[in-house]
Amino acid sequence: LTVAGFYYVYRNKHFYTFVRAPPIGVVTTTVNIPKSTVRGLDLDFEARPFDQLTLRGGVTYIKTKVGDYLAYDNFGAVSNLKGSEFNFAPPWSGTFDAEYRTPLSTNLEGYVGGSLLYNSRTYSDLGEKSETRLRSYTVMDARIGVGSQHGWRLGLWARNLTNKYYWTAISPGVNAQGKFAGMPRTYGVSAGMRF
Repeated sequence: LTVAGFYYVYRNKHFYTFVRAPPIGVVTTTVNIPKSTVRGLDLDFEARPFDQLTLRGGVTYIKTKVGDYLAYDNFGAVSNLKGSEFNFAPPWSGTFDAEYRTPLSTNLEGYVGGSLLYNSRTYSDLGEKSETRLRSYTVMDARIGVGSQHGWRLGLWARNLTNKYYWTAISPGVNAQGKFAGMPRTYGVSAGMRF
């Protein structure tokens, strides 16, 4: 079990946001914000209740703050972002993974496992505007396979097993809004050889 607290002070940290670009209006780009801070707590664990089962996980809480900074929103209005959260920085995030391994024969070992990823709500732009709010989501993955003492392994995996629909970014506009979806359910095969 590992627990850590942290506090960061940034000078000229890069943020992705809007700037004025006459005569176009506003465009997205990267800007430097003079001062910003992050404080938080991180907890990680690994446990083996018995030889074949391994459990791993972690939880992170962060409190992010932008310093004194005048910024533009997607409509070109000016606002002071002092005290706002960082964009793409969910206050809570967590992971959990479980894997069970067992001998199948004298040369083969089988495994089955699953994992969860959780992100709480966040925003895709600075200023915490409701139109750029990204909802919280949980994604589940799974895997199963075999490995040989001779060095080869073969497995099947599935990502986003429940086919959860979620957004990774929102780009608001004057007459429309672009929302970027996370990957849908995906399957695959993995193979490897150790020499």
